[in-house]
Amino acid sequence: MKIDPSLLTQVGLEPDTGSTRKPRQNDPLAPARQAGGDIQIKLSPTLQGIEKTLASLDINQSRVDAIKQALASGQYQISPERIANGLISTSMQHLVNGDKS
Repeated sequence: MKIDPSLLTQVGLEPDTGSTRKPRQNDPLAPARQAGGDIQIKLSPTLQGIEKTLASLDINQSRVDAIKQALASGQYQISPERIANGLISTSMQHLVNGDKS
């Protein structure tokens, strides 16, 4: 399936010509990109809370590394049935408890 290039321009997009793209006219980050400067991003309070929560989690790095190594070597076996059953179980618990997450 091919997209008609005229449709792209109607919605404000440029067809991909394979060449490097120019920054958009209304790109608020264009000055920082052109100057090669660092782009500063301010997180919302919700994302700041999530970041703090993730930073405070107790992560067993040796276990993470072992799983990464097993995945890379093809020794880690993924069980779709186990994953599906876990998702169904968690969803059922949320439904029974009336959780909205």
